[in-house]
Amino acid sequence: QTQTQNQNQTQTTNVHVNVPVTQNTNISFTAPPPPPPPPPPPAVHAPACSVHLTPFAHGHAQPATLTWASSNATSAFIEPGIGAVALSGSRTVFPAPGQVYTLTVHGPGGSAVCQNAIHTTLTALPLDKIPYTGFDFGPVGNMLYWVALLAFSIGGAYFIVYWRGGMLAFLRSALRRWLYPAYRRMRA
Repeated sequence: QTQTQNQNQTQTTNVHVNVPVTQNTNISFTAPPPPPPPPPPPAVHAPACSVHLTPFAHGHAQPATLTWASSNATSAFIEPGIGAVALSGSRTVFPAPGQVYTLTVHGPGGSAVCQNAIHTTLTALPLDKIPYTGFDFGPVGNMLYWVALLAFSIGGAYFIVYWRGGMLAFLRSALRRWLYPAYRRMRA
């Protein structure tokens, strides 16, 4: 026979054992209380993330700081060109114009995606940053080049103004050759 009493959260069980020697023995013991039910599993929250760029607007190929953070995540990945990263952190980047960084985080509650558009202002490069791709004959060669260019310009100006009466005389004779036959036909 078993009896259960719920006083003070203890459980008492009476057990009657019959021994073949015609003796009736009564054994009694107290069992420990049952363990409490397990707590409900913690609520699983969806991951969240954020990604920021400092400065927000900058010039082409200038450094910027990319900062990101996440919660309820176990892994994080940034594209393009960065890859797996810590769940929060920062990094120096050299974004192209219009570059968009995408942070993807995964956790027990799913995944989340965050993006940051980068507003790039195009600025003029200073002249010392532009490579010189023209000719370079050294100081003497460059001087000879400019002297030859100046002499050619002077010769061309002389030809236009003075040679065989200059440009005005040339235009007058050309007009006579083209227009004079037509003028003679009109008078005839």
